[in-house]
Amino acid sequence: MIVKLIPVIIAVILSVTAFASESAQICISREENQGVLNIRPAEITANGDHLFWIIGGEKKCAEVDPGQYSIVVQSSDPYDPNDKNPTTWKSKPLMVLLERGAKVKITVFPLSQGPTYVGPWELKR
Repeated sequence: MIVKLIPVIIAVILSVTAFASESAQICISREENQGVLNIRPAEITANGDHLFWIIGGEKKCAEVDPGQYSIVVQSSDPYDPNDKNPTTWKSKPLMVLLERGAKVKITVFPLSQGPTYVGPWELKR
C-alpha cells in the first residue's frame, strides 16, 4: 500500500513546490523603539491593499503575486492618544518590482530629529 502511495506523495510535493514558486514575498521588519512608539501598530499596505499590522520588534512576510507594488506604512500619531486618523504618520511609497519566487526585505522606522522620533514612518530596502 505504501509503495503505491509514493508516486502520489511525490506528485503532491512537486505540485506544492511549483505553486509556492509562482508567488513572491514582501517581508517587513520594524525596528524596536522605546515606549508608546513600540506598541502602536502600523499598517502595511501594497498598492493600497492591507497586507498586515506590525509593531516594534516584529518581522512579517506576505505572499503576493509577482508584479510591481507601492508599499506604504501608516498609523495614527503614536504620541497622541486622541488621534483617530489612521494616516497621520504615513510613509512615502516605496516601489518594488517582484518576479516569481522573489523576496524583498524592507525595514520600517520612524523619522527622527536627534534622539526624538517625530514621524512619519520611513521605509528602506
